[in-house]
Amino acid sequence: SEIVDSEKQAVVEPQATVEPELFDPQTAPEGFIPPEYPDGEKALYKYLAENIHYPEQAKADGIEGKVFVRFIVRDNGDIVNVEVERGIGGGCDEEAMRVIKSMPKWIPATSEGKVVNVQYVIPINFKLQ
Repeated sequence: SEIVDSEKQAVVEPQATVEPELFDPQTAPEGFIPPEYPDGEKALYKYLAENIHYPEQAKADGIEGKVFVRFIVRDNGDIVNVEVERGIGGGCDEEAMRVIKSMPKWIPATSEGKVVNVQYVIPINFKLQ
């Protein structure tokens, strides 16, 4: 987190959770294994926390909230088709997309032993403290 001035501190708290409707174990097809960030979910949170910078415009305007970023994890692990599903403005949407686009390759999803392309959604929480 970076200090903005004496009374405002900007903290990015990436609450990167998988949208349950995409990967609900009850509804996932048999033999489906979702894609995974290298070294798992904790590594993903760490990556987001270390790489997201609170946009100056959002800090100045007091903008907070969750940016939902949707992307596809390709069968080769590449991250493609990155777009904001729901944004909050102030530069936060662009920052969330920038960091998602710069992620390393993921471990692709498999379905019945075959690697497959899968859509994924991550909400990133921008919170001023």
